[in-house]
Amino acid sequence: MTCAVVRTICGGAAICLILIGVAVHADATYKTHYVWTDSPFPGAPYNAWTNAAHDIQTAVDFASAGDTVLVTNGLYTSSGDGTNLVYINTTDVTLKSVNGAEATILDGGGTNRCIFAWQTGIIVDGFTLTNGISCSKYKFAGGIFMRARGIIRHCIISGNQSGSVGGGGVRMGYDTDGSQAGVIEHCLISGNTSSGDGGGIHMHSRSICTLQFCRVENNVSARIGGARLSTEPCFSTASLSETRVIPRAQALSLVAAAASIW
Repeated sequence: MTCAVVRTICGGAAICLILIGVAVHADATYKTHYVWTDSPFPGAPYNAWTNAAHDIQTAVDFASAGDTVLVTNGLYTSSGDGTNLVYINTTDVTLKSVNGAEATILDGGGTNRCIFAWQTGIIVDGFTLTNGISCSKYKFAGGIFMRARGIIRHCIISGNQSGSVGGGGVRMGYDTDGSQAGVIEHCLISGNTSSGDGGGIHMHSRSICTLQFCRVENNVSARIGGARLSTEPCFSTASLSETRVIPRAQALSLVAAAASIW
């Protein structure tokens, strides 16, 4: 809450008016919100390391469209909503680590999906997503389910599992309007499993998804190997030049033998 005193003149008499303003949920002044498990004085608006949130969900919930949630080194295991470690329901939020995937780990503990990005324009940059599992309602992706257009980059997505729908590590796209679903780039997607299609990745059949500069390897699924890329134009051939998909299962949806960079 903020208060201000305004002094005015009315008929020669000085009158003091006290104006009281109530702060809104997210302070528009602060566009970056910090997360550090050991911050000494955690508290809104989480605009410095000294008052950084102790868990990612708290800072994400405070963020407005266009904000960045910046996460420093640590192992993050607190559930955001009971089925996801982090649930992002605000458009155009960037979730970014300070020192990259090796130093910033989201561990689902075999009971939670690591990240559920529900809204459009979300960017997830620089995390290890591991030990995640899909929930009963949305049986996609134990690592990250990116429902609408967004970007996943510089991530290690490993050791996750999904149910019968597929995409043990990553699910891109959900709606069936054929809109742009997003990009996966500079990621390692390995060692994930699914009882459905695509042990590593499942891309929606009517969404335009791009996979580039990634390694997708040693993933296991009941059907369609390491990656279910569905139908054209779900996968851009231009994005295959630096991508290698090496599924462990028998059915292959794609093999691009080229140099891998992530």
